[in-house]
Amino acid sequence: MNPPIINYRISHWLYYHHCKHLSRLLDWTGRLLYSCFVPGQAQIGKNFKLAYWGLGVVVHIKTKIGDNCKLGQNVTLGGKGKGVPVLLDNVYVGGGSFVVGGITLGNNVIVGANSFVDKDVPDNAIVAGAPAKILRFREDV
Repeated sequence: MNPPIINYRISHWLYYHHCKHLSRLLDWTGRLLYSCFVPGQAQIGKNFKLAYWGLGVVVHIKTKIGDNCKLGQNVTLGGKGKGVPVLLDNVYVGGGSFVVGGITLGNNVIVGANSFVDKDVPDNAIVAGAPAKILRFREDV
């Protein structure tokens, strides 16, 4: 586990044990030390990974991320109007991508680098582009 994820796990524990001020302090400490913002309020599953220690990653406080997900550098998971993204299990988001709005990325989804995703993506899809379009479906899962 890299340091920003350890920072997140401690902040998450503090937040859900009613130490919200300490949690926020740790969030901002992580922001300054690692140049990424992964707040303790976000719900992130097991085996979460950040490429390059999460350089430039921004995660909305209400985002939900499943198990075995990986974010490349400079990824933004943010709100747009109503709602924030939900990433199910085994999702990879390539570097420089924006995933915004109340959308869901299904299980085993791959988002290509520098993509802009603002619509739901079904399970096993590979998407890329701005706006992102389905290129094909994975057959290896």
